[in-house]
Amino acid sequence: MKGMIMKRIILTILVVMSLSGCVTLPTGPSVSMSPPTGKPIDIYQTEDGKCRQYAERQLGKDYDYFSTQEAQYHYDNVYVQCMSSHGNRIQPPAVYRWYRISRPPPQDYNAPPPENYSVPPPDTPPPPD
Repeated sequence: MKGMIMKRIILTILVVMSLSGCVTLPTGPSVSMSPPTGKPIDIYQTEDGKCRQYAERQLGKDYDYFSTQEAQYHYDNVYVQCMSSHGNRIQPPAVYRWYRISRPPPQDYNAPPPENYSVPPPDTPPPPD
């Protein structure tokens, strides 16, 4: 009896582990495309839809052999080739510039106080608001 329960538990664990290793298919391209100047947007959108479907079909043939990252890479390549064949252009990725903000140099804590510095005597009330 205990042997049957243990076998079921092990089988369940193996099934869950094997399903967790499945490849997630891309839901769309990770690249940006743009139509050439003068192309109507409705034609561009039609081409975009057809190229997305084409990329999905191409990927569906052999997605079992790819990891999720490789599946996205393969999808993007097929999509870009299809869109480029219709005369559309790939958008270059945005370039972000990072600026380092310099901090002021640390104060010398061992330096003497300025000449006009004075400490109020004890029991002095705070200044008025």
